Amino acid sequence: MRFLLLCTAAAALRAPPLAPHARGSLSHTHRSPPAAMDTVRPRADLKGRAALAVLAGLGAVETSAISWSKLAGDDALRLLCPTGGGCADVLDGPWSEVFGVPLAAVGAAAYASVGLLAAAPLLLPAAGGGSKGADMLLVGLTAAMASASACLMLLLVFEIQVACALCIGSALLSASMFVVALRTEILPNRTEGFVVSVSAAALSVMAAALLYLVGPAAEDEVQFDADGLPRPPAIGSHSSEEALSIARRMKAKGGRMFGAFWCSHCINQKEIMGREAMAIVPYVECDAEGSNSQKDICVEAGVKGYPTWQLDGQLFPGEKGLDELRVVLDKLDAR
Repeated sequence: MRFLLLCTAAAALRAPPLAPHARGSLSHTHRSPPAAMDTVRPRADLKGRAALAVLAGLGAVETSAISWSKLAGDDALRLLCPTGGGCADVLDGPWSEVFGVPLAAVGAAAYASVGLLAAAPLLLPAAGGGSKGADMLLVGLTAAMASASACLMLLLVFEIQVACALCIGSALLSASMFVVALRTEILPNRTEGFVVSVSAAALSVMAAALLYLVGPAAEDEVQFDADGLPRPPAIGSHSSEEALSIARRMKAKGGRMFGAFWCSHCINQKEIMGREAMAIVPYVECDAEGSNSQKDICVEAGVKGYPTWQLDGQLFPGEKGLDELRVVLDKLDAR
């Protein structure tokens, strides 16, 4: 089931040999310091760096917004995704975190680093346009990000098997940055550029493969039914009187909860409601591989994220506390 992821050449300037009669005047000849010449960058290099900074800025904005959506439970970004939980399967899924850190946050840090490294010579031209080490890091980052994005696209196609517009957009940005870095030839020596790119890409692929083999931590909570299909873990908490009251009001409005067996926010939502309350309100499994899957119902209802409550035919996405659920019910009653 698991899937193995994943120059402008610098020329030495040599002055022509001096004629014998001119050698004596050498001390009077004005020559520009080598350091001053190093500060002059080709126009193509500056344009390429500007393009890299713009692409990295777009990527940083997108991944930061995804990180906020995941951490704060804001489902606004999921409106950009196809109906049926495509983005939810990725953004809230078991592959969305690395050791508890949202993968999107890691991407945001990488995009920000590329943007800063690319823009430094544009913003601080007097500093000499950046060091060779910074340029090597810039090329290596773009290669690593492009490789990591390729691994994630393979995971999306063969493992998760859903369409995620935000994920595809981020992958295109990463690939575009690498192409721009290659065409701009940030590193003048082509051999150096090739070695740095291949090394960074190989490290990225190995890291992705290791994370895939270790597997998402969220899977440890998943249980299986008699047919071997994954299902959500059993609810451990008991319902309070308030939760039972809310569940009864939900049932009167045809309420039900859409979720997925791997969704940590869905698990939290059930624990908030409690075992007895969730026995009153139907739960609908939206993952096609889950036990008693009803994905068609989720698609027909227009579910874009998990968990999502449906009350009086309206959808209310996101994990909610009892106070929030009561406010939603009160608003529906006031209509």
